[in-house]
Amino acid sequence: MDDTDNLMEALIKELKKSPEYNQYISNLNEIKNNPELFNRISDFKTRSLEIQLRDNIDFIAENNRLQDEYVDMLSNEIVTEFLTAERIYVAKVRALRDKLISGAGIELKFIGD
Repeated sequence: MDDTDNLMEALIKELKKSPEYNQYISNLNEIKNNPELFNRISDFKTRSLEIQLRDNIDFIAENNRLQDEYVDMLSNEIVTEFLTAERIYVAKVRALRDKLISGAGIELKFIGD
């Protein structure tokens, strides 16, 4: 391993010490103990992503329909805790990714806005 690999491993190790990671993993493990709930969350997240990626739809109406369909699951405390913890942790990882890309001087403008 070179120095860059060692630094990346150290960064990952530190990230896994963060409260955001620990909350996410704790909630994820609790969800995984209930395979039916885990599968429903997976289906919900998949369908939500599909809605976000589709063109020429009424995003708000489609999203509202999806939330109505899963209202029982979304009102489950562990589900809301998990989805919140996941959102916070993913935001932290994205911020690290953005700093790395920016600091490394990688030009992304050609990809589009």
